[in-house]
Amino acid sequence: MIKFKPVKQYKPGEILIPHAIIKTRIKEIAREITKDYRNKELLIVGVLKGAYKLISDFTHDLHEQGLKNISLCFLSTRSYSDGTVSGKIKLLQDIDIHPQGKHVLVVDDILDTGKSLKFITELIKSKGAKSLKTFAFLDKPSRRINNFKADYVGITIPNVWVQGYGMDTDEIGRTEPNIIVGPYKYGNKNI
Repeated sequence: MIKFKPVKQYKPGEILIPHAIIKTRIKEIAREITKDYRNKELLIVGVLKGAYKLISDFTHDLHEQGLKNISLCFLSTRSYSDGTVSGKIKLLQDIDIHPQGKHVLVVDDILDTGKSLKFITELIKSKGAKSLKTFAFLDKPSRRINNFKADYVGITIPNVWVQGYGMDTDEIGRTEPNIIVGPYKYGNKNI
């Protein structure tokens, strides 16, 4: 789908994934998930703040594909502080719909180290979900510190700091419609 350059060739601010490709890939994943959950009630748990734009576009596409029996709630965790990965995941906002007996899909912007999604899935499993799957729009497997894998992945990316399409650097950049390479000071030491 996308052929990425060697990491050292990227410059901060450069478009990594154009908005048109983002939208196309979300529609493709929505089509796949609609097939998997047709005739089932689905609880979507969006991970804030990074996935806010993804959730909006994704749920719209699910509805257009015919998957309309959806409940939606959000949670928020903290794993990044000043652009670096912290040692512990903290729950800032829990879900407000109980997942017991429900089919749950956790939707996150990026799967990086795997710590956040592992924490979130363990939390939701402990609340009695009937089934649980995950959708990470971006996957950065080179950063994984555990063996966590998302059930659905939009695009696998190289090890560069990204922002845009809901993702930020110190709360800046979320409204950028493309996914761009973030500032050099955060995680982009290889470029």
